[in-house]
Amino acid sequence: LRPGELDSARIAAEAGLVRQLETAQGRARTLGWNAMVAGDPQFAHVHLDRIRAVRRHDIASVMRKYLRPENATVAAILPHGKSKRAASAFARQAEVRVRKAGATTAHAATPVDKRVVLPSGMVLIVRRDPSVPVVAMRAVWRGGQRSEDAEHAGASTLLARMLTRGCAKLEAAQFAARVDALGGSLGAVSGRNSFGVAGEWLARNWHDGLDLFADCILSPSLPAKELAREKRLLLDDQVAQRDNPAQVVFRLFSE
Repeated sequence: LRPGELDSARIAAEAGLVRQLETAQGRARTLGWNAMVAGDPQFAHVHLDRIRAVRRHDIASVMRKYLRPENATVAAILPHGKSKRAASAFARQAEVRVRKAGATTAHAATPVDKRVVLPSGMVLIVRRDPSVPVVAMRAVWRGGQRSEDAEHAGASTLLARMLTRGCAKLEAAQFAARVDALGGSLGAVSGRNSFGVAGEWLARNWHDGLDLFADCILSPSLPAKELAREKRLLLDDQVAQRDNPAQVVFRLFSE
């Protein structure tokens, strides 16, 4: 990737979503598509947040996973007038080259999961895959909306936003700078039935990444100013949704 290309791609993705939301037809299409594909009509906003969190190493890992010779499909449009014999010869040569390239690719051993139950009761699952120089971490609990009553509605979403607004001795800006310095991403997600924290790091930085991941979970600072700010943003979002007929109907349907 050349400098700025990843940022341009993020902006294009956000602009595409915003343009869809400018019309009633676009909103309906977005809601329907996300409900069908992801099971959540509002998943477009979650997807956009994940796009914003993508780093260069994320793209590299996807390329290593999918852009492999054994996954290749070769198609060609030959010049008009070429004989069937010439076309068949080209097809055979292409197949031989692709097979040869695939045969020289070293196939990684099948990953093995290791499951450990710690004295605290926490279950730790580890899978080693040396084919990608990235370490991904996930911590998940039962929670989200299923654990909230009317008095505490929205608490899980607010906590998810607050976990990355500072932890241990790091303020919000210092926390974000630390994540960037480690070449990774770290964020919390609250859903209907679960609450989780997700982190990904360059393999060489995973020890420091794990420390930051643990601090985020065990020692969130929950600063008062950030809490007030995130509350205000959530409430503003609720007010804005009242002007969106699709949101109003969806809320009534959910109730």
